[in-house]
Amino acid sequence: MDADDPEKRIRELERRLADAKGGPREYVPADDAVGPDAGLPPPPTVNAPNYELLRRQMNRRRRLSSVWGILLVPGILLVAILVFHPYRVEKHPPPATALPGAEPTADLSGALTVGPGGNLTEEPSAATFTVVCDRAELTIAGNGNSAYVAGHCAHLIVTGSRNKVVADNADAIDTDGSANQVIYHGGAPQISVGGTDNIVRKG
Repeated sequence: MDADDPEKRIRELERRLADAKGGPREYVPADDAVGPDAGLPPPPTVNAPNYELLRRQMNRRRRLSSVWGILLVPGILLVAILVFHPYRVEKHPPPATALPGAEPTADLSGALTVGPGGNLTEEPSAATFTVVCDRAELTIAGNGNSAYVAGHCAHLIVTGSRNKVVADNADAIDTDGSANQVIYHGGAPQISVGGTDNIVRKG
């Protein structure tokens, strides 16, 4: 040590004094050290959140919730109406295809006759009779009659109420009144059913 260098001597005395007192020494990093975090693994990489993607996802969820709400509310209302609405289904009996009582039969011994182009009207009450109809117009009226129409009528008309008529054949059959029944055996007549509870059928 150069005794003539007072600064070096002072530094040397300070170093020895520090060693004697056990004080801290100045940290001098080595050449390969880069700082206090030298030798530690690098911190993990944190990706910044994609705010645009999050916004689209939230909008999609809102739309789905709105659709479910629109579909669910009417469904609940419909179920409530069907369950709690005090409606009643009324059952109606099937329409009758025949009236009670025996069908009329032919009795030609005392039969009335109407010829071609003729026009006959019979309107008794609770009577049983036979009419021979030959291409004529025949009207049966009255109440509760049982009539058999033999032959081929051009036009058969049944009015009144509760009349039962059996016809061999007819070109046209009309009904009016109520609760009348007409049965025809042959042909394909033009049928017009008026009134209430009247029946025209082939039998």
